Amino acid sequence: MSLNGKTVLITGAALRIGRSLALAVAQAGGDVVVHYGKSRKEAESLQAEIEACGRKAYILQADLAKPCPGGRANFQSPGVCTLVRLVNNASVFEPIGWEDTSLEQWNLAMMVNLTTPFLLSRAFARSQEPEGLGRIVNLIDWRGLRPGSDHLPYTISNAPWLP
Repeated sequence: MSLNGKTVLITGAALRIGRSLALAVAQAGGDVVVHYGKSRKEAESLQAEIEACGRKAYILQADLAKPCPGGRANFQSPGVCTLVRLVNNASVFEPIGWEDTSLEQWNLAMMVNLTTPFLLSRAFARSQEPEGLGRIVNLIDWRGLRPGSDHLPYTISNAPWLP
């Protein structure tokens, strides 16, 4: 699939799966908005790698535990093309079980893994033209299909909602 002339926002793009996805987008001809939470050095390294492929890369730092007021997001930032793809990849993955999960840990996982992707998806969909060229990819983990007690908030927030 060609992504020439398309810009893709990938949350959690600086590390692991997000990094691989960002490089794949660049190799397919797309430009990338590299979101990161705390991994600035890794995001800058990825930006350089993407630009070495001849593509544009924009760095976006945001704490996904604190969404924009009213759940709004701006998908047409100055200097950045209009986004046509959103990949909700970022997550909180902590090895905590039923007995050890605090309300703060629960709320953090629900916000980053579930609520913020919903808010971003809604804002992204509202920013798209009527011809419907935009696409959203929400990544989940096998743990949502086979729950275990070792990562309780993560497992619950990754459970698929479609049969």
